[in-house]
Amino acid sequence: MTSFSSTPTSISQKLLALMLFSVLAVAQSQAPAASQGDNTETIIKTRTQLVLLDVVATDHSGRPVTDLKREDFTVLERGQKQQLAFFDMVDTATRSPMPAGSTPAKLPPGVYSNHSVQIEGQLTVLLLDALNTPWADQAYSRRQMLKYLQKNHQTGQRMAVYGLTTSLRLLQDFTDDPEVLRQAIDKHHGSTSPLLTDASDQVSTIGVPDHTAASLTAFEEDQAAFQTDMRVHITVEALKAIGRQLSGYSGRKKLIWVSGSFPINLDPGENSGFSSQRSYGDDITATTSLLRDSQVSVYPIDAQGLVPPPMFSAAESGRGRNGQVMKGAQLGAEMSRLSALANAAHVSANKIADDTGGLAFFNRNDLDNAVMKSVADGAIYYALSYSPEDKSWDGKYRKIDVKVNRPGAELRYRKGYLAVDPNVVRQANSDIAREIAPALTGILNASALSFYGSARPLIEKQPDTDSTNKSSVGGTGKLKVDVRFLVDVRDMLFDLSKEKRQHCNIEFVVGVFAGDKYVNSTEQQLNCNLEQSSYSRMLKEGMVFRTQAAVPTGKSRLRLLVRDNQTGKMGSLDIPYSNEVAAK
Repeated sequence: MTSFSSTPTSISQKLLALMLFSVLAVAQSQAPAASQGDNTETIIKTRTQLVLLDVVATDHSGRPVTDLKREDFTVLERGQKQQLAFFDMVDTATRSPMPAGSTPAKLPPGVYSNHSVQIEGQLTVLLLDALNTPWADQAYSRRQMLKYLQKNHQTGQRMAVYGLTTSLRLLQDFTDDPEVLRQAIDKHHGSTSPLLTDASDQVSTIGVPDHTAASLTAFEEDQAAFQTDMRVHITVEALKAIGRQLSGYSGRKKLIWVSGSFPINLDPGENSGFSSQRSYGDDITATTSLLRDSQVSVYPIDAQGLVPPPMFSAAESGRGRNGQVMKGAQLGAEMSRLSALANAAHVSANKIADDTGGLAFFNRNDLDNAVMKSVADGAIYYALSYSPEDKSWDGKYRKIDVKVNRPGAELRYRKGYLAVDPNVVRQANSDIAREIAPALTGILNASALSFYGSARPLIEKQPDTDSTNKSSVGGTGKLKVDVRFLVDVRDMLFDLSKEKRQHCNIEFVVGVFAGDKYVNSTEQQLNCNLEQSSYSRMLKEGMVFRTQAAVPTGKSRLRLLVRDNQTGKMGSLDIPYSNEVAAK
């Protein structure tokens, strides 16, 4: 995981009200933007790239090892020893789950924030995956989750529950109340996945000519490949959304993923095995990087429970598609194929867990105990960081090895990272838009960049049809609103030139929704070229950006999003809005 050193800042209510509701000059007028083609200034990078490692150390019985020191650890990157910049043992089990002062101060009316309350203790997301899980296995895993909550979940362990079908759904936001969690899961009955197929879905070829049977087989194989690609895409976007949501919370977080199959491989190494995943290799690699950067460890749990060998499964009739009993080589080939599929799913789950520092659980019926072990795992861990000795940022995967001077100690941690230079803007506008789109329309907000936002009506009323949206969504008219951002620039990357000017590249996006229906969005890219005095002032007061948006009549919602285009970090928040109220 790569990160940038920064110091948190707080902004008073008085300053918020002043900055957001006074008539201020927009950020561009405070600091003229640099020309897109201006390459005359040599840029000196001012931030230090750090690789963060959360290391879980246990003995042979699985108990945490709690007395290790900095000098006990050796970190190797591509075999080269690294100098530790930071070391600490983090004990989340003994900390107060909701410390005094953790609740944010009350904001002025109409002001919203995505600032993440820094919660002491554990933070866990439980993902119930119906997209990749047969219906019967969903029912069983749901009962097991309820059993865990009844017996094992302790007050103080904050957990959120999500469901995945053809989209990600929030079932329960973070809470440490077991009864609230139990009610959320009890109400969730899952759904039949439209993208899962099995042998019973195959068309029989009894009495069908050979050439027709071959065509049917080819068609079904193409259909299965398409469905797998769709599942991969939806699953990847869900994992990304959870990673973006958790990125603003400090420390190690957990994603317990209860699924009947694992159709993706998150290993970004050279032998990642994505040739069969069409064009999703880049997305999967980006997902891995995002999870690492967000310090999210994944704990896959196979919802199928204990799976018998294929030849003993009741689902296998032993007959081919032509209705005849398979014998000899044909039967052996079919059993080998089914075994390979099951093994591939387990390998995939193990890689996901191993690559993010989590644990995988499969071939077991006690799913409640698997959840209990996942929640308990890593309650005590060691936080390490280092600045890589190798400064050649070539974009390649760098393997990390951590060794400890303690016989019998077992370590789990993230196994590497992509050596992408965060100080260089590598993405085209089309790539940036492709990343922003799911973050703008998904149910979860991003928290890597902290900011405040407001939206207030302007006087002029707009006709129902305009250049950005020809449909009359939500009523008989639209109202222009004044949208303002107040961004904590300490979360962003600035470049210092020889002329002592600070450069940044930031995307400001306003998405408009009529109820839950997406209407349109406006995007503006800001290229900063700040004098040092302006930059110093922004460090204390934040960056103000002002724009306008047309909101349809009726109950609406605005999603404000900020993206640092040099690091890919994003932050977003939602503002409920009603023109019926605003017009009065």
